[in-house]
Amino acid sequence: MQSSGPADPRSVLMKGGGLSDMFGGGMQSSVGGSSVAERNLDRITVVVGLLWFACIVVLGLLMKLDG
Repeated sequence: MQSSGPADPRSVLMKGGGLSDMFGGGMQSSVGGSSVAERNLDRITVVVGLLWFACIVVLGLLMKLDG
């Protein structure tokens, strides 16, 4: 069986890198901290999570008061 290149799943898994290496997750970042885009995405994720939680609590209270 002939390997088709570095992106071949067999060669990545044989090296022990796993799926993250195969999809580019194994590359080391030269920047020490998070980029602006990563920090903004983190903030957006936290805000959406808090809003989601608040909506669940409000809907639960409404259902409890209604029934």
